Amino acid sequence: MNRKCVCRMLVLGLFLIGLTGCSSKATFGLNWGRVDDTRQGIDELVADPERSAAMHAVVDGYATEAKEIMAEIKADREEIVEKNRNYDTTREELQELYDHIHNKLDQLIALARDRSMEMRQLCSEEEWNEIFEDNDEFMNFEF
Repeated sequence: MNRKCVCRMLVLGLFLIGLTGCSSKATFGLNWGRVDDTRQGIDELVADPERSAAMHAVVDGYATEAKEIMAEIKADREEIVEKNRNYDTTREELQELYDHIHNKLDQLIALARDRSMEMRQLCSEEEWNEIFEDNDEFMNFEF
């Protein structure tokens, strides 16, 4: 076996081990129990129906958009694994997939930031602390 082939197999092996490790220890996506807890916290703590509806819209919008982005990332990860199995896959093809995942992760981070800021504008400090005190994983995502 030539050196290039050995290096490629080593890189592929390390990559696949990394993906397997990620998928075996964590689920890819939102913590849906925490999303439901946030909705419940809003219902219990926010008496104003307009603010409550606006807060629910933020939560629901975040959950919907994050789910869509994460589905795209998952599909790209699966495609990377498939393309890595094909020796004829070019570096450019793989780079395009990696770049797409990178961009989607950036979108996910920006989404969490933006929705968090929207929610802060709708909450009083006391409401924020009550809703998110034991719910700090709501805006987190796992991959």
